[in-house]
Amino acid sequence: MASPDARLKNQTQHLFDTLARYTTTIPRKHSGVPVRNRMPGDIVLVTGTTGSFGCNILAQLCLDPDVKWIYALNRASPRVDLTERQVTALKQRGVLDDCLRYPKYQLLEADLSQTLLGLSTELYTEIQNNVTHIIHNGTQKLMFTSESATNLNRALDVAWTVNLAKPLDKFEDCLQGLRNLIDLALHSPQITRTKILFVSTMSVVRKYPELSAPEEHFWDPSPSIGFGYSESKWVAEQMLHHANQSTGLPVTSVRVSWSSLWRPKRALGNQRHMALGGEISARAEMSPGRIAPWVPTYEAASVLCAMRHSNEPILHLEDPNPTRWDEMFGIFAKELNVPLIPFEDWLSLLRDYAADTCIPKAEQRKRNPAVNLIPYLSGMDFRTYISQGHSGLDTTKAVQEVPRLKDVQISKELVMKWIKGWREVGFLPRQEALGILHSKL
Repeated sequence: MASPDARLKNQTQHLFDTLARYTTTIPRKHSGVPVRNRMPGDIVLVTGTTGSFGCNILAQLCLDPDVKWIYALNRASPRVDLTERQVTALKQRGVLDDCLRYPKYQLLEADLSQTLLGLSTELYTEIQNNVTHIIHNGTQKLMFTSESATNLNRALDVAWTVNLAKPLDKFEDCLQGLRNLIDLALHSPQITRTKILFVSTMSVVRKYPELSAPEEHFWDPSPSIGFGYSESKWVAEQMLHHANQSTGLPVTSVRVSWSSLWRPKRALGNQRHMALGGEISARAEMSPGRIAPWVPTYEAASVLCAMRHSNEPILHLEDPNPTRWDEMFGIFAKELNVPLIPFEDWLSLLRDYAADTCIPKAEQRKRNPAVNLIPYLSGMDFRTYISQGHSGLDTTKAVQEVPRLKDVQISKELVMKWIKGWREVGFLPRQEALGILHSKL
């Protein structure tokens, strides 16, 4: 059996080999032939607008007076029409009115991994000739278990699935999709180059040795090694860095805090008030800690959209003045009539619960979705950067670029709205059923 050092060396080489496949053919200079100036206003291509974060991004772009038109690219579904999916998603998250008030977007079914993004030549050329900004929202459907991985169809394979059982090789279509977006931007005929804003993840620096990872490019992949998802995001950041260094293509990768693992199925309700987070807070009695660096999704999307104007290659998106977990979860504990316990004790209880063979795995995941995060949580040093009061991501540059980020915080009123919304959709039991559920856990 290979030693840990040998395994790390092999994994590192695999990442560099993967990166080379997607960068060796990037031209050494900007390959577009400038033929005309930009028209006034921004024309934005955004991907993944039917998801939780993507819905809010679309809403914020619609509200932005500087944005003149939006191309919203999403994967096709054999069962539900894209327009129906989009309207339903916007309605669930309380942002439909924003998009109806300023209907300046075009919904398009696309496959980013295919030639011309799976679009017609005419439509692809129209987009390439006019788009000023590309927001590649790489936050997609959560899949955690090996059973789930075996059931993914190809439509999900081209999503940037947060699947802790999925190796790097299974993200090839995602990386090819990013490369195709890079090519689209590089061949734009506009004098002002198309900007790419990429939604990355703090998982890229999840093993960073210091208390707070800086907003910098990291050539060393070791902090990301361990999960295919984080490794693929590292490769993606390197692809964009390479394109920038080789051609001058303007790019910004935004590492969104681990709290971006929020997903709509965990709590619907009016999600313009929900946070980037929630998977870990799903059972308040098991999730106390020191700080919660969450940003409400609606406001986070606004900050992200503003970052499209930044010249910084790397920015971080999380609350620079995070709320104390004991304060926030104290509200949960009081409302749900459950105790607060240390994070390590909660994780131990969660492992014991997951090991209970009397409860089918599917039922476990339904009752307590946090079991899906055990591998991820076990691989992160929460004691160091949470129990000591550190969030893990430096946001100095992000605040300089978008000053309002420092004013976006979670309040008691917001927490109560979450609880109310979770109860309305049945994710949390109503007060009369809490005692029964608590006894089962």
